[in-house]
Amino acid sequence: MVADQVNIMAYSNRAEYIISIFHNEVNLAKVFGKKLVISVETGPTSEGDYVTFYQEEY
Repeated sequence: MVADQVNIMAYSNRAEYIISIFHNEVNLAKVFGKKLVISVETGPTSEGDYVTFYQEEY
């Protein structure tokens, strides 16, 4: 199976952490000319404040 794009869910509300964790995936997407989407949780959750951007004031 060949994919044109990949979507990865990042369960963290710290941008610097998300960037560091998926650095390799971003580089691989560039090398192969594929679209990479990194999604984050923005809704309320009972899994902890570090999982979602919901409580952040941006």
